Amino acid sequence: SEEEWITYADNGHLAFMNTTKTPMFDASGVLIGVLGIGRDITDRKLVEESISSIAKFPDENPAPIVRISREGRVLYANNASYEILPWKLEIRKSAPAVLQDIVTDIFIQKIDKTIEVKYKEQIISVSAVPIIESDYANLYITDITARKRIEQELIESKEKAESANKLKDAFIANISHEIRTPLNGILGMTSLIRDILPDKIKKEDEELFEGMHYSSQRLIRTVDMILNYSRLQVREFPLFPKNLELSAICMKLVTEYAVSAKNKSLDLSFQNNYGDADLFADEYSINMAISNLIDNAIKYTDKGFINVVLNRGGNDDIILDI
Repeated sequence: SEEEWITYADNGHLAFMNTTKTPMFDASGVLIGVLGIGRDITDRKLVEESISSIAKFPDENPAPIVRISREGRVLYANNASYEILPWKLEIRKSAPAVLQDIVTDIFIQKIDKTIEVKYKEQIISVSAVPIIESDYANLYITDITARKRIEQELIESKEKAESANKLKDAFIANISHEIRTPLNGILGMTSLIRDILPDKIKKEDEELFEGMHYSSQRLIRTVDMILNYSRLQVREFPLFPKNLELSAICMKLVTEYAVSAKNKSLDLSFQNNYGDADLFADEYSINMAISNLIDNAIKYTDKGFINVVLNRGGNDDIILDI
């Protein structure tokens, strides 16, 4: 009796047959033929091969898979379990205490659970699934030692970066204070000199005071820009919107920059073709935006003129041309 693949002669169908061959003899004991009986077991064979293939799957898995009974005995462990896990596993023997505790816990709670376990220098993730009706649990295990080390390094790097940012912000805030304090003193004393010695200041000397005032204000704006940049980086820039009239802001800034433009022999003027240009915005931000545009215009214009013009667009839009 034997099992073998055969091909039917009539239609070429391939089948797996279980065959039994019995010799036939005559009365004198001479072999006269063979009686053969065949049974098609193709379906059964295919199912067996499928089951065999599925049974091999856990052993082919590169990650440890362990089956532990409710009582804590090791029922199965694939090849990776012996290569990766730090414990010695023996079939039908007690599982390591930490794995027994996990199995006991999930049977009590009747839920799947994923737990991180640290053993010496190794960290493993254990996903435990209770098979209640069979009284055992399947444990799917991953070595996450390298991943946890990288995560810790990222956390430490983030903390260092945050610490560096705090030091930078503290430094900028301190520098701002140290610059503003003497600047305010200079501005105050300059204003005091103009007030108490008006008769001794010639008309042409007024430009000197205007130049000192303009330069001091520009230095203060520079300090403000550094602080604002730091605040923008951490998304903590304060805004205080209110009703503003834009032409008044433009006129004030053109007056402030008049000395700077004159020093480069440039004509700086303001023209209002809009009228009262009312808007609701943060006054400091609007001032800084227009101030920077005028400052750049003066900086990069070698000769000629600079016009600051308010125009009316469609739907009464306010258009500022520089």
